[in-house]
Amino acid sequence: MKNLFLINQTVKSLISIFLVIIVFSGCKNQDELKLNDADRSSKNRLKAAILNSPQVIIDDMTLTPDAPLHGTEGLSWGTGEASPQPMPVPAKNWKGEWWQAMTSWGQVYIPRTGSTATNTRCQIRNVVTKLLKTDGIWYTAQSGTFGGSAYIEDFANNTNKDAGARDESANEGGLSVIVGAGNWAGYNYHFYTNGRAFVDVNTVIGVFTTCEARLIMDDPYGTDDRTNCKNLLQMGSDWWLNTTVGWLPDWSANSGIGGSRSKWVTSDWQSYSMCTLTPPQISANPPVGNPIIGGDLALNHSVTASSVQTGYETSKAVDGNSGTRWASAESDPQWIYVDLGATKTINHVKLSWETAYGKSYQIQVSANSTGPWTDIFSTTSGNGATDDLTGLSGSGRYVRMNGTSRGTAWGYSLWNFEVYGN
Repeated sequence: MKNLFLINQTVKSLISIFLVIIVFSGCKNQDELKLNDADRSSKNRLKAAILNSPQVIIDDMTLTPDAPLHGTEGLSWGTGEASPQPMPVPAKNWKGEWWQAMTSWGQVYIPRTGSTATNTRCQIRNVVTKLLKTDGIWYTAQSGTFGGSAYIEDFANNTNKDAGARDESANEGGLSVIVGAGNWAGYNYHFYTNGRAFVDVNTVIGVFTTCEARLIMDDPYGTDDRTNCKNLLQMGSDWWLNTTVGWLPDWSANSGIGGSRSKWVTSDWQSYSMCTLTPPQISANPPVGNPIIGGDLALNHSVTASSVQTGYETSKAVDGNSGTRWASAESDPQWIYVDLGATKTINHVKLSWETAYGKSYQIQVSANSTGPWTDIFSTTSGNGATDDLTGLSGSGRYVRMNGTSRGTAWGYSLWNFEVYGN
């Protein structure tokens, strides 16, 4: 009997220990779940940063479209081509009124060759708008919730219906829709951010819109036919006269800014982006990720000059546009410097002169806008055209062209003032 009692006590002890292990294990799992819930949004932001990059944005705006859009035959935008860059920002309507608001949009289509999938949805998340200002910083203007509808593919009479969107907040975020199949055959999915973003025409010089998308199963217990699903996604944006005006039949209240190329949606998350800047501008100052090495460090940065002629403002020397220029007063000396935003090592400066060029000038760097300035290049025999100055060595936050003798009776004038380094 004593042996039996000892055995029973041993069994009870083992059961107690086992239960304690289970309880503590359960507590640990609950804590991990709480941590995962708390970190979900930050992890999604990290994924967004990894998914998108300056090169992906450039590709979305320069590569050929993956396919033309179903039901858009005869429509110029139906080819899926990206809008030409650069797109003017800020801009005016045909009446000469400034567009002072904008909104982002995206659209999902099947290709003109069709799609045979019936159990696949397009999941979309992280719809974001950023505006580039004259200080060289990209500011988030729209993010968070978005919505949309299923529209007749050619938008005839603006006919639309409920898209049957499914909330995917428990499945890595966003929402999902079926496009071009079943009840939505002959329809696209057109989505947009909630509300409009204000555009300060005195400071905003660029627009960027982006989202992420992937293919998921409609019924997780059904047939996985994602490999048969052909969905194309484009991102874009529209101008509006202000944040509250409605549509007007003369099209003076809104107009398109531009759009990206059509790109396949796959089973893996991808980013889809539209940007009004040129590839060199995106490389030098991307809305996401780090600048591509070798990009123009001065592009769209703050510029100051000793004098300015009306219509030839300092910013036009660093806007990446070879058709706009800065021009100074017709006297000596004159200077122009760019604020790179942080200390950089400079090894290359490129000056693209208009007819009014500098015969004697110095390229100088400084840690402060007030100096002292250190020469990293000097000449007394400049002859205009393009001065491509390589092999320089210096560092500073500010880079200045200091003109001491003009080559003509006019002032100093630069189409482009480019700075390279790291």
